[in-house]
Amino acid sequence: MQKRSRKYATNVRTGGQREPTARRRAYPRARIAGMSTPLTDADLRRLKRGSAQQIANEPRILALLADVVDRYPQGKIHWLSDSRDELLGDWLAGRLMRQGRLQAMIDKASSANSLRALAAADFQQHAIEQRRRELPTRLFRRLNALLRANPGRFKIMLAAGKPGPTYWTLTDRPANAIFSERDRELRGHVFAVALDTLEEEADADNQTQFISAAELNRYAFEMLDGTARGLTLDQLVLGLVQAYGLQIRHEELPDEDRLDDAPDASERSGVPTHDDPPASPEAGDVDVARAVIAALTPRQIKVLRGLFDERRPSEIAAALECSPATISAEKDAIAAVITAYAALDEQVPLLNAIRNLLYGTST
Repeated sequence: MQKRSRKYATNVRTGGQREPTARRRAYPRARIAGMSTPLTDADLRRLKRGSAQQIANEPRILALLADVVDRYPQGKIHWLSDSRDELLGDWLAGRLMRQGRLQAMIDKASSANSLRALAAADFQQHAIEQRRRELPTRLFRRLNALLRANPGRFKIMLAAGKPGPTYWTLTDRPANAIFSERDRELRGHVFAVALDTLEEEADADNQTQFISAAELNRYAFEMLDGTARGLTLDQLVLGLVQAYGLQIRHEELPDEDRLDDAPDASERSGVPTHDDPPASPEAGDVDVARAVIAALTPRQIKVLRGLFDERRPSEIAAALECSPATISAEKDAIAAVITAYAALDEQVPLLNAIRNLLYGTST
């Protein structure tokens, strides 16, 4: 597995393009130098009434965030090699401020200790997202190798100069048309496969593979069989990325020179595709719903789908081969994520938007 180069890091200011590490945003320690008074519950109540700019410039908040990062166990984020100042700068600028998560955490926290706990959990999720940055790249390579290594099962339907825009079909039931539907139909087919994904352990030495080799083989077969259309390698990867929220926010899919192709290469190569429909009046809810789905683990997404299907917790537990107590804990975690993104009166529209995304009925 090719490791991520330490020379470059994501630049959230340029929409995911890369810049040398030396130019990255480091944490402004000078702004909190000499700050000895910790954040109090009274400070927190005052900040709940303040603006985002006031929160961002509050030295006690900055000191709390700095302390969370400085004290965070290295064993839980061992894949991150940058200095704590750089990690804090990336987290603050790229996630807490740009995505509005800091203000959401302050609104949710009932005390300074509660805010610290929320911040620690969010920092861990930020670290996991950095770890998953190369997952689409690895899925592309694994799928490409799998399709080419099984000529008795898969065959090329329409060759292209690069792997990404090459169309594939089943050897024994070749398709006579290509899949050119919109992304929502693609996501619907992915969810219909109901993949058994691998759990992502924060302290694991190796990066998650997301799904086993057997499940990846089943995914490729059932997607080609279920759509009854030829699918490109780009589309197979894109379906996984969109359906399971594998993309890293504010960063494009992997660079073409690292993939030997890019997930949108079929469109650049002239293969006809449909444009997505114009944004609906509920586009804001859809954007927030995508962020919520991206913040959930694969198992939490399965639990949420079970709840949408009105299945009992015991049934969901049996399907996922875990205890009802685990399902209860996952429900609490899902509720916490939703609460962090939406006020009480906004949660029903948000849940509807999440349901539409999960079932492929919304773009």
